[in-house]
Amino acid sequence: MYKAGKNWVVVPLVFLGIMAGLGAFTQTTMADTINSDATPSQLVPEKGSTVASREKEAQVTNASEGSALTSAPNTTEMEVQDESTVSSDQTAPSSEQSQADTTDIPANEQLAENKQTVETSSEQSNAVTQDTKFPQPQDAVEIQENGYWYLYNPRTNNKYTGFQTLKDGRVVYYNGQGQMQYGEQNIDRHWYLFDQWTGAMKTGFQYIPKYQKTVYYNQDGQMQYGWQQVKGQWYYLENGSGSMYRGQKKIAGHWYNFDRNNGQMSTGFTYLPDDKKTVYYAANGWMVYGEKQINGYWYLFDQGSGRMLTGFQKLPDGRTVYYNDQGHMQYGEQKIGSGWTWYLFDQSSGAMKNGFQTLADGRKVYYAPNGQMQYGEQRISGYWYLFDSANGAMKTGFQYIPKYQKTVYYNANGQMQYGWQQVSGHWYYLENRSGAMVRGQKQINGHWYNFDQNNGQMSTGFTYLPDDKKTVYYAANGWMVYGEKQINNYWYLFEKGSGKMQTGFQTLPDGRRVYYNNQGQMQYGWQTISGQKYYFDLGSGAMAKGRQTIANVTYYFDPTSGIMKKGEFFYDPQNALLLYATSTGQLAKAGEQDIVGTTCVFDDQGAVVHVSGEAQIAGHWYLFGKNNQVLVGFQKLSDGRTVYYSPKTAQMQYYQQQINNHWYLFDKGSGAMKTGFQYITEQKKIVYYAGNGQMVYGWQNMYGNWYFFDRESGAQAKSEILRIDGHYYAFDGRGNAHDFNELNSLINRLGSNISVAIQSQRSGQIYTYSNAGNRRYSTASTVKVAVLAELLHNRGGNLTAEERHLAEIMIRNSDNGATTNLIRYHLREAGSPVNRLYRDLGMRNTTPSSSWGATQTTPADQLKLLYQIFMTDHSSYLNRKSQDYIRHLMHTVSAGQRWGISAGSSDYYLKNGWVTFGWNGNDPWFVNSIGFIPNNGHGYTIAIYSANNPLSQGINKIEQVARKVSQILK
Repeated sequence: MYKAGKNWVVVPLVFLGIMAGLGAFTQTTMADTINSDATPSQLVPEKGSTVASREKEAQVTNASEGSALTSAPNTTEMEVQDESTVSSDQTAPSSEQSQADTTDIPANEQLAENKQTVETSSEQSNAVTQDTKFPQPQDAVEIQENGYWYLYNPRTNNKYTGFQTLKDGRVVYYNGQGQMQYGEQNIDRHWYLFDQWTGAMKTGFQYIPKYQKTVYYNQDGQMQYGWQQVKGQWYYLENGSGSMYRGQKKIAGHWYNFDRNNGQMSTGFTYLPDDKKTVYYAANGWMVYGEKQINGYWYLFDQGSGRMLTGFQKLPDGRTVYYNDQGHMQYGEQKIGSGWTWYLFDQSSGAMKNGFQTLADGRKVYYAPNGQMQYGEQRISGYWYLFDSANGAMKTGFQYIPKYQKTVYYNANGQMQYGWQQVSGHWYYLENRSGAMVRGQKQINGHWYNFDQNNGQMSTGFTYLPDDKKTVYYAANGWMVYGEKQINNYWYLFEKGSGKMQTGFQTLPDGRRVYYNNQGQMQYGWQTISGQKYYFDLGSGAMAKGRQTIANVTYYFDPTSGIMKKGEFFYDPQNALLLYATSTGQLAKAGEQDIVGTTCVFDDQGAVVHVSGEAQIAGHWYLFGKNNQVLVGFQKLSDGRTVYYSPKTAQMQYYQQQINNHWYLFDKGSGAMKTGFQYITEQKKIVYYAGNGQMVYGWQNMYGNWYFFDRESGAQAKSEILRIDGHYYAFDGRGNAHDFNELNSLINRLGSNISVAIQSQRSGQIYTYSNAGNRRYSTASTVKVAVLAELLHNRGGNLTAEERHLAEIMIRNSDNGATTNLIRYHLREAGSPVNRLYRDLGMRNTTPSSSWGATQTTPADQLKLLYQIFMTDHSSYLNRKSQDYIRHLMHTVSAGQRWGISAGSSDYYLKNGWVTFGWNGNDPWFVNSIGFIPNNGHGYTIAIYSANNPLSQGINKIEQVARKVSQILK
């Protein structure tokens, strides 16, 4: 038994008797006779057996290494395959019938007609063949001699040579010496392969390990080259080595591919891993290029590499098409890319579409030149369009654009519209640049229109404009209406400038005074308005004025207001008469009548009959002249009084009256006009009336003194500081003006360094002066006011008993120890205990010091602190409790502290400070004094700082300054 390929074959052994003289081979040997010591040639020889060695004849040559392939076969390939009989000298597969063929054509149908393919069953293995082409002597006997197998003719005792078919079916080959051959053998210029153990000639595909190549032997055992068709599959065998080709190869100008495992020529779609590409080979094995329709799908293969193309491609005819990942040309709507963008391809040609397209579901969409469906706002050929953000459908009609917070309108073609547009019978206006639908009021070509705030429709008719809180009227063409207009048989009036519908009393251009009710409609006849009776002409609507006879009854209507007079005396300015109207409005009839306890005589016009002179009627004084006429205006009475009678009522006037833009004052009892200085109680001011009774303003020289009266209120300046026409003045309690040069000259005469700042409580005006420029001073003990203010600010005015004790001796007695104690243990801001106060009050010229008395400041900065204490009831830094506490302590300083700003005043609030420049008491001193002078209700705050004086001189100098200030303001 031996192994042929993958099949085990049982070989029967026939043992014959041993014949004499066998060694000399003189006896005829039959093919079934063998040497009793020999092993049949088909069995594997035992290791170490001795065999004869003979030279091979020249025509048999071992295969050279030159026939080996350079690449190793796939390790999964079988060494021995089932063989197929092939036609000898085959040609390559025929050329493709057409690049546009839609189906694969079997390769054997494309072979030349003179080629023939013969296939045998798999039972014809490479170890056993039924081919009788080779001699098959029936009487031959195999003999093994010296390790070689021979085939003897028993009759002639000759050795057979060449190809022989043994009884077990093996085709073997014996060389010229009759020795059986093995492995590769070149016989008559053909390569053969014989089994290494049995010598059986091999056919079909065989792997040659020595050369790492697979070759093919035909049914005659001859190695084949070039194109070979085996069992319907094409192979290509290298012309030099016969090696079966694997992978890509260009043959006769065409690229082919051969399977890397079995070497079969590829057809159809093939992935080439080395190039990482998929290609397509036609039925004849040619790589395909360009467009090709396969199984109903169009594909595109690169013209150079044959790579199956995917994605967007531009075809030679200009079409841009799209191939999916399988290479199929796509049609219709396709969602492509990582962004899943929609494209549209022609259903027939696959050409990518762009521009406007109507889809099967009715949507009209737009594809950009790159084929992508567009969304949102798009400008196309000069027009704006809007496409749905989800499905790309072109929008029409009114659309809201959230990004720009506007509503626009697209016509049936999807184009954004501008200007005037009529939609469903309504007019709209769209901004010329943005297309935004206008809402609210807009002026267009000189006319005002209104567009509904909700739907943008142009308003017509009566319209309420909430922003302007007015009702207007728009004509049918949308124009706002102005002036008089008759609408639905009613007259209306619209303001010329704003178009506002007028209500109430109005005066028309022709002079008529008319009345429009709350609906804007003109009224006629008798009307009661705000409790008063009026009459309006039945035709024109004009308001009745003066004497009017209506339905045979005479009435009188106020010439200005039109109010019907009733139950009162009244003045008729047109005729200068005093009339009386009854409770029904009818004028008094001629004769004597009792009116509210007074007997009056009336003429036939209803006028009061009275002699010349004053008359008190119904509680009012009148002045009659001749012929019952009533006098008005300024009148000089017989007792010397100058009085004033109102031109409207003819009644005597009292107290303050503004007449012809001048203020006058008339005695509350007699009505006599007043002149000179007068105190107006209600306004708490003193004013001055000239000899003609008119109030005076500005500078006035009276009795040799200059006075100033406020240019608006006429109030006399007293006990205050004013800045007038760029110059500062102080006014004392009598109103006398003092130039501050008086104070400045004093300070300059005193020498050393002195600075002062004063703020008037009445005017709020501040005046400052220094003979030391912008010098700052050490605060000394005046800083204690700031220390207490900061402590009260921090505590909200609620101090402990200890803190109150320390505060009181600090302010009243100027106790330094108390100050240090408060700073160190209660303010807890060592180094700059009141820095926050300075910052919050804007005291920018005050710099704190770790030695509190060395804090640097100016008088003007100290006024900012004093203002929070004395000048306001609404301090931003101190509550009222804190203010009152500081005021109390500064008002009750100890006797030794009562110097400085107190000079010249009997009432004062103060805090002084004094410190030397050095440690020697003879060194110059800083002497300071700050506080508040009440000044009989017209107080002022004051801060005086000095330097470079002995202590006593410093005190004397600041007291001189304080007295001068008191003098000019007291």
